[in-house]
Amino acid sequence: MVFRLDARGWFCCFTGYFECHVGRKRGGARTSTQGRRVVTQQMSSPEKDPPQGAAIHIPSLFIALTIMLVGSVYPLLFAGPDGKADHGLATALFWAMSAGLVRGVGFVPRAWVWRLFFSGWSCVVALLLAGWLRFGV
Repeated sequence: MVFRLDARGWFCCFTGYFECHVGRKRGGARTSTQGRRVVTQQMSSPEKDPPQGAAIHIPSLFIALTIMLVGSVYPLLFAGPDGKADHGLATALFWAMSAGLVRGVGFVPRAWVWRLFFSGWSCVVALLLAGWLRFGV
């Protein structure tokens, strides 16, 4: 089945897909051209700057990439002394890697719970936990 969208975009609103109106104010100005109603787009004011994202966090990204590369080259890193998988160590290292990648590329989650688990400091805490599980008591 093929759906054809005409210039008015009536099918978008009919199906509940309202993202076709992004950048346009609701109830925006309408003009009439040869008996056909055309919606004119109203752009936001140029005075508003786009929101700035967080910058790349080099230490977290370096830790995450190091864990990823070393774990790929030497998978016994995730094993215990007896050669079996150490799930606590693997979980801590994967948490450090995930938090490092999320924070390293500059993404800061909005929810405080995810911000707590995927911050640069949680990357360090998870790395310290992994070190304690590997070499500690």
